[in-house]
Amino acid sequence: MKLLRHEHIPSGYDRMTPEAFNSYDENRLRESGADLVAYWYGSGSYEGTGHIIARKAGRWYQHDCSHCSCYGPTCHIDFNGSGDESLDSLLASCSQELRGYLEPLAALLQANL
Repeated sequence: MKLLRHEHIPSGYDRMTPEAFNSYDENRLRESGADLVAYWYGSGSYEGTGHIIARKAGRWYQHDCSHCSCYGPTCHIDFNGSGDESLDSLLASCSQELRGYLEPLAALLQANL
């Protein structure tokens, strides 16, 4: 699995500190079957936020990493649905707000394909 981290979190999350995933989260991503993953993630006092775009078996998925202190960013990850055939179709299926959070990840992925 190739793991790409976008080091900057979007504006509006100023109270969050950008962070890399820990080994637990990296292992969860490996176990998910994804072969290519891009993410941004930030944590605050008792919470975290971020997004993932991942490719599994040629299909593209997105995951919202937002969580409270009871969970972590990858606790509820599931790349077993239908997914999208391309990054473009994944972005097109998202709201404008969500697309804004995912576009930096899509650009990072495109640069590494």
